[in-house]
Amino acid sequence: MAVLLILLFVLYTLNKKKTKKVITNFEKSNDEFTYLKSTHEKLKVKVHGLEDYIVEVKKEIKSISSMDSGDAQRKKIKELLKNLHLDSSLLLDKTENHLELVNEFNIDFFTQIKNEYPQLSDSEVIICYYLFVGFKSKEIAVFLNSSTRAVEGKRYRIAKKMDLQKSDFTLVEYLNTSFKSLKKVES
Repeated sequence: MAVLLILLFVLYTLNKKKTKKVITNFEKSNDEFTYLKSTHEKLKVKVHGLEDYIVEVKKEIKSISSMDSGDAQRKKIKELLKNLHLDSSLLLDKTENHLELVNEFNIDFFTQIKNEYPQLSDSEVIICYYLFVGFKSKEIAVFLNSSTRAVEGKRYRIAKKMDLQKSDFTLVEYLNTSFKSLKKVES
């Protein structure tokens, strides 16, 4: 009878641990889903705003192209470029943590690169991620409201921190090779 009670107690304990583990995993997955869903909604709003902005810029370019005077066109183009530069600083809030903004897209990438290269700053990790997903330095500069030259400088420092100057790999090749298992399939 004592052996039967001990066996039942052991089975009960194991079942309780297994159930607790399942509940914990479910809660974690639910929290991640909720976070991703809310971030997705924020990004949808941001993308919609950017699409509207692009439509307005296209209209402005069309109106400039229909002008007869070359001097007036040059003046309007300079004005448009000035406004684009000013607006780009408003589109990407400088207080926004870009690591958090893109982190939900590929959490495994950020975890793995931070584990392998803890010496990289958050902004360097962001640049690595943008390079990993296929953006060029000029595009990254726009996203980060920076100059292309500054992004190129960061790329050089990242490669140096990763000790790539002694290898045959470029930074982009290294990221694509080292993290290729983390590439997400786009739907």
